[in-house]
Amino acid sequence: MNSEDKFLYPELINSRDEQLKQIAKQYSEEMGNIHQEFSNYKNKFNTKTKILSDVDGFLKESKEIIKLLENRISKEDIYLYPKMKSL
Repeated sequence: MNSEDKFLYPELINSRDEQLKQIAKQYSEEMGNIHQEFSNYKNKFNTKTKILSDVDGFLKESKEIIKLLENRISKEDIYLYPKMKSL
């Protein structure tokens, strides 16, 4: 995720393909903070003690982060990566 955000998306934003450029720009703005959100989640619940001290929070935030990741992967797989194949 971090590598995509740092290397792939900036490269695609500079593409000559306007549609690909717009998709990359939109996704970068929309989903560019997921890496930081995941890092925050990971740091908050990176030990058994932290999880057990807030099981409800862990379950809630786990569902939220999984949903964010699923959304990103799905959008990339359906719209972005197929467009890249046509280059």
